[in-house]
This record gives sequence, structure tokens and C-alpha cells, in this order.
Amino acid sequence: MHCINDRLYLTSSSGCLSTLNDGLEWTFHSENGLFSNSFESGDTILFLGIGGLLSIDDGLTWQYINADASNPLSGEYEFVKTENIIFGYSNSYNNLFYSTDWGMTWNFHYFPYQEKDSKLR
Repeated sequence: MHCINDRLYLTSSSGCLSTLNDGLEWTFHSENGLFSNSFESGDTILFLGIGGLLSIDDGLTWQYINADASNPLSGEYEFVKTENIIFGYSNSYNNLFYSTDWGMTWNFHYFPYQEKDSKLR
């Protein structure tokens, strides 16, 4: 569940739905769902998890972002957003990706991963 701009979003394996009136009426947005992260800025809303769902018009229309080998949208990543960049990290894979365009494209970000007892240089 995500709450953005007074709208409650429910994302599940059945899709993405939202309500403005505490669940009395629901709007179906996409058959894609199961997103564990949400980010917003102005009219832009992004859900990330297994794939991604992006709206640049405050939720009126949505674009699905496919999960593939070139991005961290397999469902095994944690995400965080700074002012202009979204980072995706997997502790299982020790991979760090970043996106500067709201998850549409992703770049691998090298970082000097070492064992616990080593120092990062």
C-alpha cells in the first residue's frame, strides 16, 4: 500500500488500484503490480518492485517498465531516491544501479565492495 497526494494505492499481483474516498470506490490503473517502493515529485509518481510503473501526470496515465537483465527491477533490490537519482541495491548480488530518468533506464554503478574486515579505498 502507498499513499500519495491523499490517494491510497494498492499494488498487488492482481494489479494497481487507487481510491480517493477511503475505499468506497476504486480506480483500476494497471494489471501490473506488486511494487514495494514508491517515489513522487510534483506530478510524477513511480512504483518499483518487480518491474516499475511510472506516471508523469499525477496518476492519470501509467507506463509499465519491464524487468530485465539491464535493470534492478527483478524484485530483489532495495531502492532509495536522492534529489535527482534513484538507486537500486541488492545485497544478494552486491550490485548497485542508478537511474536519472525515473527508472526508464538504469546504469550499473561500480563500488569497491570488500569483505567486512577490509577497508574501502
